[in-house]
Amino acid sequence: MSRKILFVHNALTTFVAYDLQILREKYLVEEYFVKSDLPQPWRDFIKVYRSDLVFCWFASAHSLLPVFFAWLLRKPSVVVIGGYDVANLPEINYGHQRGGLKKLVTRLIFRFATVLSVISKFNYQDALNANVSPGKIRLIYCGIPVAQLELPSDIARQNILTVGNVNESNLERKGLRLFVEAARLLPEVPFVVAGKLVDAGAGKLKEIAGPNVTLTGRLSDAELSAAFDHAQIYVQASRHEAFGVAVAEAMLHGCIPVLARSGALPEVGGNVAVYIEELTPEAVAQAISQATKKVKTEPGLREVARQRVVANFSLEKRAAELYKLLDELLLKLLPG
Repeated sequence: MSRKILFVHNALTTFVAYDLQILREKYLVEEYFVKSDLPQPWRDFIKVYRSDLVFCWFASAHSLLPVFFAWLLRKPSVVVIGGYDVANLPEINYGHQRGGLKKLVTRLIFRFATVLSVISKFNYQDALNANVSPGKIRLIYCGIPVAQLELPSDIARQNILTVGNVNESNLERKGLRLFVEAARLLPEVPFVVAGKLVDAGAGKLKEIAGPNVTLTGRLSDAELSAAFDHAQIYVQASRHEAFGVAVAEAMLHGCIPVLARSGALPEVGGNVAVYIEELTPEAVAQAISQATKKVKTEPGLREVARQRVVANFSLEKRAAELYKLLDELLLKLLPG
């Protein structure tokens, strides 16, 4: 008999959609999109009661009642920790662990969940800092599709690229302000910010952007793929990254990563990346120049970047590890 999994999320982002696809390939899955933080206990209870296992993305308000009811009904639950739920960065107003109701909600989820799945070693340490029991944590890296791509020639690659929604928070957290300020120091090089223009942060970024900076707005998957193909360097000057899906996607397309030493970025970039020594526009511009020289002196570096992702961060590898975890939990249930 196929086991039924309740898949709980509050936004079907790319990496959440990947997991939904993975689980649907093996289990009977009910997708539960929670549109509001307002509790609906009866609906949550019925959905959990009709399921064998609860799988949630992010330890936030939308996950609390499903995880609690799973605990109450003695059913296993898995919560994927995504970053903000275990982060504590008051200097950039980021993370649920700064205090208040959001911290309380996450701590209750940590208590009631059977397994907390983290997406990087850095994420693992953040979970420990949030008082998660080590015995509850399982590390399973994010994965992306790694179908064979024909890498464009260097002649087609002109841009310096970063990816992220342009909002107030990401100006600092994802280093979008630093990226645009670094562009002023390399005025002959085209810089591209690919991401949806969300709030007043977009206006602020446009005000400081020079003529060599393009803000694309939201891109389709095909348009984003083309943006990676036309980039020689991919920059992630973030202050916090629980993983770095865009970095892995860029490397898969042969982009050379220029990364902050923040969060999980070194886990993704490894020895292929050039690292930003301090989070200043000058240091970002210097690292970009170093990466440009590195790719010219190390033939095959773009393929090395691609193969690092294929070997470590494929969707197939994540699927195998998720299946192993869920099968272990489901085997503990009574037959039927």
